[in-house]
Amino acid sequence: MASLDILILALLSRQPAHGYELKKRVEAALGGAMGLNNKVLYPTLKRFEAMGAVTSELVTQDALPSRRVFSVTDKGLDALRDMLEDFDSAAARNPGEFQVRFAFFDLLPPGGRMEILQRRLKVVESDLERFNPGFVTNACSRWADSHLGALLELFGKELGCERDWLRAQMDAELDSGWQRRTSAARAGLRSEARRK
Repeated sequence: MASLDILILALLSRQPAHGYELKKRVEAALGGAMGLNNKVLYPTLKRFEAMGAVTSELVTQDALPSRRVFSVTDKGLDALRDMLEDFDSAAARNPGEFQVRFAFFDLLPPGGRMEILQRRLKVVESDLERFNPGFVTNACSRWADSHLGALLELFGKELGCERDWLRAQMDAELDSGWQRRTSAARAGLRSEARRK
């Protein structure tokens, strides 16, 4: 799972940690929505160590067992940036993959952030086109279920909210100096970025 690899490396890039501490940070970053099993965490850390993305050091503690503390390396930071930027159409369809990348946007150059926002926006707008009133009416009549209609209405509203949020993020990227241009040129870039 690319998003888990990103999460582990990104959290280690912020601060070295021992396994249990890293596990708690990952779980906190996921809002408690998902636990991280040791059978997933430690093999991932060993894989990263074998590829040179992380190093580990056994740190002794007074009256407590020693702990292995993991730190990200320069090679690990390069791998992290590559993973963050690897946002193909399959990843763009997955909200979790987008959200993990967005959480660590500060590790990406502005152009890379804008590309990710544009790809996700394209997916959301495509999904919104399918959630037209005719689609909802047809689905409800086919299944004769008013609850389905309510659920489809919710999905459509969520997509609309995400579309608006993505556009606001793109505007913020443009305003923060992604492309320093005149106001007229920025307006042109905004409309071009939204069309993509």
